[in-house]
Amino acid sequence: MALINYSIQLSTTPVNSGPLYDVFYSSDCTTYIAAGQVQLPDTSAIGLVEIDDTFTCIKLQSSGNCFNNVVSGSSPSTSFYNTKLIELTYKGTTGPSYDMGYSNNGTAFTPMYPIVLDNIGSTQSVEFPSGSVAMRLTAGEPCNTEVERAFIPQPTPTATAIPPTPTATSIVSTPTPTATYNPTPTPTAGGPTPTPSATAVAVPTPTPTPTATGVIVTPTPTPVPSTFYARFVTCDDPNGLILQVQSSSVIDTSLIFSSNSECFSFLGPGGTGVNGDISTFTEYSSCSTCYQGIPVTPTATPQPTPQCNSDSISVSLISAVDAYCNLLYRIVYHNGSTFANATEIYSSTDCSSLSPGGRYYSDGVNTWYWSGASKILISNPSCP
Repeated sequence: MALINYSIQLSTTPVNSGPLYDVFYSSDCTTYIAAGQVQLPDTSAIGLVEIDDTFTCIKLQSSGNCFNNVVSGSSPSTSFYNTKLIELTYKGTTGPSYDMGYSNNGTAFTPMYPIVLDNIGSTQSVEFPSGSVAMRLTAGEPCNTEVERAFIPQPTPTATAIPPTPTATSIVSTPTPTATYNPTPTPTAGGPTPTPSATAVAVPTPTPTPTATGVIVTPTPTPVPSTFYARFVTCDDPNGLILQVQSSSVIDTSLIFSSNSECFSFLGPGGTGVNGDISTFTEYSSCSTCYQGIPVTPTATPQPTPQCNSDSISVSLISAVDAYCNLLYRIVYHNGSTFANATEIYSSTDCSSLSPGGRYYSDGVNTWYWSGASKILISNPSCP
C-alpha cells in the first residue's frame, strides 16, 4: 500500500456546485477517506491529489453552502440514458437547488446531480438511466430539507411533484355572554308623576362560565440533534486537507487536533462525519502546541546554523498554474534568507515542523514544487 499522485478532471460541470471540491477515495466504495481539495471551475481543469494505490472509488463533494455529491464511482456508466422533462408543480419553502435521484423500483433511490428550479412551472431536461420508474427531488442545504417526490408516468416523460398533506388544526371557540336589562319607565305627558320611591335597575342575566370546546394541541418540543458534525482544515492553510468528524455533544470551535502527523483547526459545521468521532483524535489547545507534539521529519542536509524567516508567497495545492497565475499569497515560513534560497518549508511559525508535500509556490518571478523534503525549481507555466 502506497500513496500515488492522481489527476482528476470533470466530465461535466454540475449545476450549483464547485468550483472547489473535497476529494475522497475508498477501497470498498462504502467508507471514504478525505484526500484534500481540488479547484475545478470547468471540464478543462485538472486537479492533482495524493491517494492510496488500493483505491476503487473516488468521490467529489462540492465545498460551499450546498454539499452535493456530484461524482461517484471510478468507472463511467455504460447504461443507456433517456431524456425526460422535469417540471416543478409544488415547492413550499424548498429550493431553488434540488438534488436529483432515480429509482428502478420506486423505493430505493440513486443520487445523480443537482438541478435548479426557481419557481413553480420551472422545467429542466434530465437524463435518466433506461428502466427508471421514479425520480426524487431533495432540497439542498441551506434550504428547507423537505423532500418532494414525484413518479415518472409512462410513457409521458413529465414528472409531477406531489405536495405534502396539510395538518388539520382545531379551533377553540368561546361563546359571548349576552346581557339583559329592565328599562326605566318613561312618564306620560299630562299624566301623574310617578312616585320616586322605586328606581328601575338594569339586571344582567347570569351567564354560566363558558366552556372551551375542541382539542387543545400541546406543542412538540424542538428535537435536539443526537449527533453533531463539523469540518476541520489543516492549521494555517486555508487550502489544506479537510477532515469531516462527528460527536455526540456540541463540537468546540476552538478545538485543535492531530491526524497522521498533521494538525487541524475548526473550519465550520456540516459534513458527514466520514473521518470518525472526534474523541478518537488527540486534542491540543493551539496549532503551535499541536505541531510541537509531532516528531520533526529529519532533513536530508542539516543546516549548520538553522534560520527561521517568513515571506508572503503564493501557494496552491492544485497546480503550478494556480500558484503562478492566480497569486494566492499567504505567509510561508522557511530556513533561507529569502524564499528563493530556502531549502526547507515549515508549517509552524517557529520552524519546528516541515510542511506537508504536494504544494506549489510562486513569488511571481519563479515557481517551485515542495515534495515534503525538498524544494524544486520548476519552469513557470503558461497562464490561460
